[in-house]
Amino acid sequence: MLNYIDILLILTTISLGLLKIWQKRISRHFESDTISYFIQYVSVICLIPVFIFFVKFKFTFNLFNIVLVFIAGTSWYISSLITNRSIKIADLTLREPILSTRTIFVLLFSTLFLKEHINILGYIGGSLIVIGSIISSIREKIDYKNLKTDGLFLSFMAAFLVAISYTFDKYALRSIDVLPWVFMMYLIPLILLIPKTKKTFLDIKNNPKEKVLSLIFLVILVSIGYISLIYIFSKTNLSKSFPISQLSSVFVFLGGLYLGENKNILYRSIGSIIAIIGGVIIFFN
Repeated sequence: MLNYIDILLILTTISLGLLKIWQKRISRHFESDTISYFIQYVSVICLIPVFIFFVKFKFTFNLFNIVLVFIAGTSWYISSLITNRSIKIADLTLREPILSTRTIFVLLFSTLFLKEHINILGYIGGSLIVIGSIISSIREKIDYKNLKTDGLFLSFMAAFLVAISYTFDKYALRSIDVLPWVFMMYLIPLILLIPKTKKTFLDIKNNPKEKVLSLIFLVILVSIGYISLIYIFSKTNLSKSFPISQLSSVFVFLGGLYLGENKNILYRSIGSIIAIIGGVIIFFN
């Protein structure tokens, strides 16, 4: 029987997949740094009234928590830049299966640092996700010497760094409430992006108003999705809930076909299906 957390996780997974398709379309018009800046900026602006009118900001300002916030926020800052860059330059249906390998990193970090117990089915599911990702990345005449320019190297880096960031999130949620933590995970990267403010608003100015409004709306929905995920992680084991969120790749795959990124459909279809089966095994484990 599904509980409300399971239903929320399924809805969030579907929504995040659709939002990645939207972000891919938007990224054609904006620099990757602009998208990173706006994600932090708009999210911070939207959360401030929440704390003023609805939710009390609860955070214990001790040395450990401050250091944890800075390290985790910096981790999100770096992973956000790399992730948004990979979305901009990488083939969507190729990037997403490769990025799903972050599930393996999450399983590993959950065991080593969060001390979560993962049985054999968990590892089988994780292995299927990796196998599916490898199959999905098969294509003709790929030059592995140019992984950086192809966007694949950035996708693998993003997978590793995002896994680290979510591990920090889960660890912090043991003692810090969801909304204050989310707010600070947006605030720290925003502070680090201040030197790019002028360049960001110049990029915004050079784009049509409807594109800018679309970016703002996208950012708000992405922030809601992140808050939803963090809330889910606070209620469940990261090693179980995170892999399920990676099923969003099936919607990204379908969106990639819609965007015309339809080379080697057979390999990518088979790979995506295998990765999804891996996620399902973990979900029902």
